[in-house]
Amino acid sequence: MRVSPSLSRNATYISNNNIMDIRFKEKSKIIDIAIVLLAGIASVGMMIYAVFHFGLKNAWNELILNMFYLACLVMIAMYFFKVCITTKQFNYWCSLCVGITVLLRDILFPPPLVNYPLHLSCMTLSVILVLMLIFFYSRKDWVTYSKRNLWMICIVDMVLALLYNIDIILEPTDEYTAFMLTEIWIRPTITYGLVACFIKDDDNLEQQVQSTELIRTSQSWDGVELPDYLQGRPEIVAIKYEIPVGQKLSWHHHPVMNHGILVQGDLTIISENGKEKVVHEGEAVVEMVGTIHHGENRGSKPIVLYMFYLSQEGLPLSVQHPEITLA
Repeated sequence: MRVSPSLSRNATYISNNNIMDIRFKEKSKIIDIAIVLLAGIASVGMMIYAVFHFGLKNAWNELILNMFYLACLVMIAMYFFKVCITTKQFNYWCSLCVGITVLLRDILFPPPLVNYPLHLSCMTLSVILVLMLIFFYSRKDWVTYSKRNLWMICIVDMVLALLYNIDIILEPTDEYTAFMLTEIWIRPTITYGLVACFIKDDDNLEQQVQSTELIRTSQSWDGVELPDYLQGRPEIVAIKYEIPVGQKLSWHHHPVMNHGILVQGDLTIISENGKEKVVHEGEAVVEMVGTIHHGENRGSKPIVLYMFYLSQEGLPLSVQHPEITLA
């Protein structure tokens, strides 16, 4: 049976859209994230065990801490599968949750360690870890961590967990404390998940692609509706204009739609009916179509302007009006 091309295309479209969209394609990255998520499942199991075995009265703090762990794990999964979370949001909120767990468990409510030197070392490392996170936050480094930033956090957290477990081996206390100090390995696993999500093969900061919509409109700057697109073969034209300080352009009108981005200076546009608009550096503007106007550089530095014309072969980009004199 012969399948029509349209049905074949639709089948391909459906097949492609059924493929799960994930952020990382490398096998090693996928394994890293899987390890973190498995650790999260273990954390949930241990929390449930603690509540039923030791009672909520003893395990309430573990319940609260695990809420922050679970929040991190959910965000890691959301980030991995590209679900409703940006890189900036993920990095910010995951790091914040890690910082809260350090503050609660290791500083405000530290586990009872029998060995005093180990207790002092763990408290010192906990304070260092919180200060590192505060330092990164104050410098806005949570926007894009570097490999060094993340490994510093991860290694300090792992050393902290290791010292806790050394205390169990040297001087074991009660069953609940042993459980709690073993369970503390969950957080270093989460910080490793942060490393797995963000590190690159080089030591430079991760360069994120950022997009900013400068303008979206169906009107020119004076509020007039733009005409329909031209019929026929299109011609796209891009022109860079450099206008010296004090220069005035002659009166003209555009028979085609056009818009531009002002990368330097301030441009004043004056229409024949007296309307004015000042376009500032970094702004976009949609020009008038069919309305006579001209531009001036009244600013203190030369103008650099990029204009983009949606034209048609054979049409002029602008029509001059020498009969109108400049003031």
